[in-house]
Amino acid sequence: MQLAAYLEQAPSLVKNVPEPLDDLDSLLASPSMWDMNAILPDQMEKSSDGSGTRTQTALASGESNDPAAPDAKALAKRRHRVGAGEERKLAMSREVQKRFRQRQKARKASIEAELDATKAELQELRFRQQQLESRNVLLERVAEINNADTDMLSAQGLVCPSLARKAISGEPVLIVTLWDQHHSMTVDAVSQMSTQEFSHLWTAYVHNMGRLLLDNNDRGTDTEQALIQMLTEVACLHCCISAYNVDTLKAALASRLDTGMPSDRHLGDAFYSQFLAMADLSEQQIADLLYLRRMCITRRAQLANCRRAKLNQIPAECFSDIRMPHPVENVVKLQNLGAFVRKNGSEDFRVWSATMCACLRGVLTGRQHAMALVHAYPSLLRIDDMLDSLAVQQNEPSQLQLLADAHSVDTAPHCKDLYAYIDSLSEASIPQYVPFPRMASSGSSGAGSSDGFLLAAGSDC
Repeated sequence: MQLAAYLEQAPSLVKNVPEPLDDLDSLLASPSMWDMNAILPDQMEKSSDGSGTRTQTALASGESNDPAAPDAKALAKRRHRVGAGEERKLAMSREVQKRFRQRQKARKASIEAELDATKAELQELRFRQQQLESRNVLLERVAEINNADTDMLSAQGLVCPSLARKAISGEPVLIVTLWDQHHSMTVDAVSQMSTQEFSHLWTAYVHNMGRLLLDNNDRGTDTEQALIQMLTEVACLHCCISAYNVDTLKAALASRLDTGMPSDRHLGDAFYSQFLAMADLSEQQIADLLYLRRMCITRRAQLANCRRAKLNQIPAECFSDIRMPHPVENVVKLQNLGAFVRKNGSEDFRVWSATMCACLRGVLTGRQHAMALVHAYPSLLRIDDMLDSLAVQQNEPSQLQLLADAHSVDTAPHCKDLYAYIDSLSEASIPQYVPFPRMASSGSSGAGSSDGFLLAAGSDC
């Protein structure tokens, strides 16, 4: 219908075309060329579907019906649609990224949990491997001791003649539990013990401790109680030898205990490093051992400085080759000096022995102590050498550095802590590690202190 109406109006359109037709500019400039009212019939104003009404209204309002012409509302709607689409895309992108991060985080947590489990399993396997290696080494050492000391251990009746000496009423005695028997040894017998006797007795103890270590798998058993008894007796024997039979102790340190003969063999840094790795010390044990080492060396250095200062006060006449002074002139000075030297020497030995006891019976467990004695055989264990080796591993100050700084440290409160710690130890505490209360007397470390050591202007001798 619309096409028929258009064709009816075609002649009027033709007569309005300017002549000549080749004048394209005139044709395009003709108003009637673009007069849609002249083209469209009146029937187009209202069509059955309502599209004509919208067109007429649009033309009356000056709007263009050209699809290529810009429309503000259409552009706004288009922008709105584009903006909404972009928002949806961004929201979807954020959701995708969020899910990706969640998956990544969950995967990371899973990997970390798996890594922690693997590390724990690896640590457990290393611990078991270390236990097996330690046991194998212990088996080899016990086998070597048994093979090397068959003759010595078979002569049980002649092992230690000092055991046969009777104790005087009231005299302290040592209990020796060997060969399934209990023997009593007096302090006087220990003071007269020869190097050969001490070597026989020590060999018997090491042999029994090695056997008990192999059997000591469960705590609270008779084997553990027997090991505790052995360690207690060994500690008492070593302490008595150190106090009352220094010559035998020195000879034993320079001898092979499996033969009792002098030897140039000594335990070096390699042995102590290997034993420290085998003992598997905890960080707290290492800290306590190093603390006791610093305290012992510092206090003994202070006592040595006091002795040196007192000896310098001896009158020169006492060493004169020209004229001997009358005995009365310096008798009081020499007597006082002698009393001071005895007291100083006793304190020196007390500090050293208390430190060794604290290390072996408190900081080290009973099993670690027994392992040290067995693996050190046929030599005697020197705990001070072991502490020096540990200090090298932990980058601690050397003995020379500690000696140089000894004058600026107040060791009195630390020695008080040490003696109180020794008094608190008992046979019941031997199997486990007993932490050392390092700052019980001196309080917290302040400015100018070194790991709890209090700096002072001087020290008490």
